[in-house]
Amino acid sequence: MIDEKFARLRTYHSNIDRYHRLLKTELSELERQFIERRLNEEKSAMESLANVMAACTQAGQTPREHFVKTVHDELAKFERKEIEFQKMERDQRAARLRLPIDYPPRSTFPRTSSSVEISPEEP
Repeated sequence: MIDEKFARLRTYHSNIDRYHRLLKTELSELERQFIERRLNEEKSAMESLANVMAACTQAGQTPREHFVKTVHDELAKFERKEIEFQKMERDQRAARLRLPIDYPPRSTFPRTSSSVEISPEEP
């Protein structure tokens, strides 16, 4: 991925050099305007790509680390949405069946004195 970005930077640089050489030749006004517009577009694209690459290196991230972080963030966002959807679906089912929604989970019920724990017998 880095090699691809460097190749694009080299391409932008060579196009910019070529446009500068063309501007030194005799051109009609229309040709000159076209080349100047293309020159500005190439410079802008090159600066944009260079800024993206600089931001990645300043953050101390390799492209792989950036990719892994992005994937992790997207997965976390998906999981949050999935949990919200499951809660909404559970609440809708409970409403249809007229079940109480705000009951504590089983593990938080207090133990009563009549509860007896049975341990397995030792051989």
